[in-house]
Amino acid sequence: MPKNRFREQAALLDKARDAILVYDLDTRVGFWNKSAERLYGWLAGEVIGRKVDEVLNKTDATAAVAARNQALESGNGVVNSSRKTKSARPLWSRAGLTLVSDAEGRPHSMLVINTDVTEKKAARVAVPARAAHGEHRHPWPAGIAPRPEQCPHAHPHGHPHAA
Repeated sequence: MPKNRFREQAALLDKARDAILVYDLDTRVGFWNKSAERLYGWLAGEVIGRKVDEVLNKTDATAAVAARNQALESGNGVVNSSRKTKSARPLWSRAGLTLVSDAEGRPHSMLVINTDVTEKKAARVAVPARAAHGEHRHPWPAGIAPRPEQCPHAHPHGHPHAA
């Protein structure tokens, strides 16, 4: 592939919202897009050539290793894991791993697309926490009262505190 075409394709990957990286079978990073820089705080020049696990600071390496092994065996893997950025800020990501092979079918690298799911994870944790503290969220907009049969917390004979 001509160098200009490679640069054009790399520039397209830099426009992606998700963090995209490629590492070799020894797990050394060979590509790190701009979204990876934004998400993790590491510049491409700081991570190229380093082992991916040194950079991504996974708090649970077991799931990541299992996904990597799955991708090596079947061609694809997925992992949801917590990580820490360069500044030690915690985040949750969903990573899709794809084994990349050459024209003869010999694997040579892993393409990883990481999506930041920190806000979604925090929202899922917050809802049960609010419910545990007596706060209930209803799907109805403010000012619109549901019919009693629509409310999962309704008392069968009207309001439990009605006189």
